Amino acid sequence: MKKIIESLAKEFNERNLTWAIGGSFLLKRYGINDGFDQLDIMVSEDSIDEIKGVMNDIAEKLGVVNNESFQTDHFSSYKIQNQTINIICNLKCNFKESFTYSFDKEDISTQYISNNVKIYFSDLLDWYVIYQEIDSARTTKLIERYYESGSFLNNTRFNNKFGMDDIPHVKDRYSNLKKRIYQAG
Repeated sequence: MKKIIESLAKEFNERNLTWAIGGSFLLKRYGINDGFDQLDIMVSEDSIDEIKGVMNDIAEKLGVVNNESFQTDHFSSYKIQNQTINIICNLKCNFKESFTYSFDKEDISTQYISNNVKIYFSDLLDWYVIYQEIDSARTTKLIERYYESGSFLNNTRFNNKFGMDDIPHVKDRYSNLKKRIYQAG
C-alpha cells in the first residue's frame, strides 16, 4: 500500500490538489488498529473533479452499494493492485443526527515525507467525531484509549470546525474524555 499511497500523493500534489488520508490508515499512523485495509482519501470540494479524473485514469472504478444513512456529495471506490481506495468529498450522514464534514486545507493535520513525496493526513480529532457520527462505537473507543494514554487533546480548530453546540452527544463525550485525561494526569 505504501507504493500506492506515494503514487497517488505524487499525482495529487503535482496538481496542487487538497487531499488527506483519513479512516483506518490514519488510525494506523497513530498506532490505533481498527482492522480495515481500505484507504480513505478526503478531498476538498475544489479538488474533487480533478481527483476523479486522476483516479479514472489510473485505477479501476468499483461499484458502490448505497446506504440510506449516507448522503455524501461524492463517494467513489477504486481498486489499484487489489487495494481499495475510497474518495470522499463532503461526507454527510444521518445516523443519530444529521452531520456534514466538509474537508478543506485547514483540516490537514500532518504531513509525512516518503521517497520525497508529501503525504497528508487528516486530523485524528476530526475522525473521532466522524466515527461517532457514523455510529462506530468500537473505533471511537479505540481513539479515546489513544488520548487517554497521554496524547494531547485540546485543539482550537477542532472546536471551531464542529460547532460543538450543534452536535450535543459528541460535545458531551468529548468533554468527558477531556475530564478523564486531565484528571488522570
